[in-house]
Amino acid sequence: MKIGKVKKIGMLMTLLGALSLGACGGSDPGASGNSADDNLKKNSSDMQEDSSDSKKPEVADQDAKNKNLEELFEYTLMEDENTVLLTKYIGEVENVTVFGSYKIGGKEYQTLLADGVDDGWKTSPFRDNTTITSLTFADGVKINNCSNYFSYCKNLESIDFSGLDTSECSDFSAMFSNCTSLQTVDLSPLNLDSLTELYGMFSYCESLTELDFSMVDTSSVTSFDNLFECCRSLQKLNIEGMDTSNATHLTSMFDGCSSLTSIDVSGFDTSNVVAMPAMFRGCESLTGIDVSSFDTSLVEGMGSMFAGCKSLTGIDLSGFDTSCCAGLGNMFNGCESLTGIDLSNFDTSHVKDLGGMFAGCSGLEQLDISNFTVKNSLKYTYDMFKGCENLTAVYVNQNFYDYVYSDKVKNNRNMFEDSSITDFTVK
Repeated sequence: MKIGKVKKIGMLMTLLGALSLGACGGSDPGASGNSADDNLKKNSSDMQEDSSDSKKPEVADQDAKNKNLEELFEYTLMEDENTVLLTKYIGEVENVTVFGSYKIGGKEYQTLLADGVDDGWKTSPFRDNTTITSLTFADGVKINNCSNYFSYCKNLESIDFSGLDTSECSDFSAMFSNCTSLQTVDLSPLNLDSLTELYGMFSYCESLTELDFSMVDTSSVTSFDNLFECCRSLQKLNIEGMDTSNATHLTSMFDGCSSLTSIDVSGFDTSNVVAMPAMFRGCESLTGIDVSSFDTSLVEGMGSMFAGCKSLTGIDLSGFDTSCCAGLGNMFNGCESLTGIDLSNFDTSHVKDLGGMFAGCSGLEQLDISNFTVKNSLKYTYDMFKGCENLTAVYVNQNFYDYVYSDKVKNNRNMFEDSSITDFTVK
């Protein structure tokens, strides 16, 4: 793609980076923009000429400030493609409309939005913006990469995608991450036929109350990590027909969805999944969850999977295969409404971590884990039954008992702290 003349004096040619997804990453360096710098030097004389009024965008309606390109955006003209590339929003308008074309110097240019991620840098024109409250995309606006596009737009409340062409987009990861004021979003106008990446797409959308995700084809998606993480206000979530047949990671998918009372995952194909830790962590309003059809034969980590699900009264794990699982730490931590858990089919022969597995399960009175057989892999059992104040017995086999109290376990402190018993019962 050949970059044409730059039409705005002194515009920043370096695309700014910003913070990465949620609290999981560090600061983000900016993009280099070397090709644009070369263009500036090459066309320095032209830019002086371009400062004349004749080269400013023509606005049909002077009251339609949103169409005044000079006031709202830094941009680059790509003459060969007859396209204006919008690189950064610099305006002070709260309700913004992006038009499908702009007339500049008597010539009509089609609108293209700069990629959300360019060579690894997060470079969206809107990322980190705290001015915009609503965005509308008129017919003809095109975008080729949606990753991180509106992340950290903390005052953004609504988006109208009716005119946005996303037919070339495959990456929608972290698209709305940390849009903490976003109240509603209609995904139906978006072309998602090429979708392959959507991890963290709505993470930390704390004001989102309902979302229809049923029209999204996820058949080519492998990672669903953090997809709805910390959507604290989400009460209605339609994921009917979600295709997880190629999924390998479901980590923290619904983590922190504290207002959801139900999540229908009964149709999930998890036969290729290797990681699902914290999948439902913090879903404190969830009273039940049907995971009976889950194929967990390849899963290596389930730590904190149901941690903090304090309203969960029962769960059927009879179909769980844990033969490859190394991490079960904190799996039921804080599940205070559980009165019983049948783990008779759990294979713990490769488990390294059982720390905090039942901590805070104050509703448990008895627990039979006499089928738990451990080998040299087990290292941690700390806080395993901490806070189980109504527990009267935990049944184990001799192998488990001897191993837990051996020097092979690096940390077995406080196993029964604040519980009503102080030791296991060997069965």
